[in-house]
Amino acid sequence: MRDGPDRLYTATPTKRFMETCKKCRVHWAIFSDKYGVWFPDIKHEWYEKDPSRVSEAEFARLLDDFDAKLERFDEIWFYHNPGRFHPLYKRLLSQTKLRDRIHMFSHLGEIGLEQFRSGNIGAGMMKQRDSSADPGSVRVSLREAAQILGELHICKAHGPNGKINGPNCQNHLGHRDPQTGRWHWDVAELIREAERRQSVPVEVIQSLRDRYRIPEPPDGGGERETKNKPNLPQASRAELALAFQDACVQLESGLKNALPAWQVNPDRRSLGNLIREASEKGLFGELQVREGRFVNAVRNALYHPTPENISDDRIRRATDSAQALWSELK
Repeated sequence: MRDGPDRLYTATPTKRFMETCKKCRVHWAIFSDKYGVWFPDIKHEWYEKDPSRVSEAEFARLLDDFDAKLERFDEIWFYHNPGRFHPLYKRLLSQTKLRDRIHMFSHLGEIGLEQFRSGNIGAGMMKQRDSSADPGSVRVSLREAAQILGELHICKAHGPNGKINGPNCQNHLGHRDPQTGRWHWDVAELIREAERRQSVPVEVIQSLRDRYRIPEPPDGGGERETKNKPNLPQASRAELALAFQDACVQLESGLKNALPAWQVNPDRRSLGNLIREASEKGLFGELQVREGRFVNAVRNALYHPTPENISDDRIRRATDSAQALWSELK
């Protein structure tokens, strides 16, 4: 019998994923070990196939299908269970041409923003810009907004215990959908507020623009911007290094809380060891482990002098990576 994935998939986690997508009125897709990316309006015959039995030729076809069907998406978000993420999917994410667009998440509550298109890729999800909004509009949910609000020094987005301060975030440029009751934040609006306050160096703002592909405003930049507005402060090397150090400490703390202690002195575990543990216990996928190793390499090079010269841009990228990894642990 041919039918859509919502009728043929019966596993509880998958059904919850699809039901949440329907309830939140978002588009979604399933990643099938046989058919590849399977959107809900497509009907296929049911099949039984273990991902461990996918041949090299079949994997190559799945990879080509993935790249072709998801090329139009600016970002690809994967909903997954870190402890049960099959090696087939890890391999797919590491070899796809779209790997730079991939983000991982593990909470169904993050589904629901209007601009998301989502799909269970061995558990996963995709995101693109809201075509009905302003050209530079990118909406984010609470977890991502809290990270940005903190980066831009707009408000105290996290409490002393590291948990997100939801009400404080909502009071700072949060928007509530009256139909779904869900909150969202516009990244371009947050950037404009930081520029108005001059709360962070211009490099931080530019890094966010690059990360979310937010274009410069029509009346911003260039000679006119220089004449009419005071320049935002430039971050010094010491300020960049301090921000990076804070991000590393935050990541280390999050990993220690997430990973059970197995050593006599668990608090002395290094960042490198914690990242290895996160990989071995399935807490981080291959992409996150790669980012974690990059962060650790920059940290070692920065605080243990080597012949390698660490550029300011590399420190910024490592800071962004450490903050992103920490946010995935919450």
